[in-house]
Amino acid sequence: MGNKTQEVSQDYDKTIRELKSTPISKRQISPPKQYRPKIPEGWYQARIIGYETSSFIKQGKLLLYFEITEGPHIGVPIFMAFEVVLTGPPGINGRFNLKGPRSKLAKFLYRFNDMGFDDDIPAIDQLSKIPWSICIKNPEHDYQGEFIPEDARYSKVEIALPSR
Repeated sequence: MGNKTQEVSQDYDKTIRELKSTPISKRQISPPKQYRPKIPEGWYQARIIGYETSSFIKQGKLLLYFEITEGPHIGVPIFMAFEVVLTGPPGINGRFNLKGPRSKLAKFLYRFNDMGFDDDIPAIDQLSKIPWSICIKNPEHDYQGEFIPEDARYSKVEIALPSR
C-alpha cells in the first residue's frame, strides 16, 4: 500500500513541475487519475491554471482547474465542474458552448461584465490573470445521492470569487 501511495505522490509531483513550466495555453492540467486531493473545507487563495472538457454520463462537463497559492496546500490543483455543451472532442482546452443563459457557468462568467474585458464573456485565459478566493467542500454524497465513504471522498471548489 505504501509503495502505491509513493508512486501516486511522485506522479503528482511530476505533474505539478510540468504545470509550472508550461504556458497556460499548452498545459496538461489533469492530475493523475488516482490522485484526488482531500483538503480541509474552507476558503483559500487560488489562481486559475486552465480547463479541460470531458463527457460524463452523456453530459458535457467543463472542469475549471484552480491552483492554491497560499497556505500548507500551496500548488495543489483542484477543480470546479460546470455542465456545458461540447462542440468538439473532450480534452485539454476543449471546445464548448454554454448550456444556457441561466447555467452555472453563464452565471459565473456574467459576473465579470463590469471588469473591463473586451468581450461580454471573458476567455478563461483572461480569468487566469485574476487572483481568486475559493471555497472548498468535501462532498458526502455523489451525483446520484449515494453516500461516499470517508476514505473515498475528495475536495472540489464550491464557490469561486475574484479577490479584489
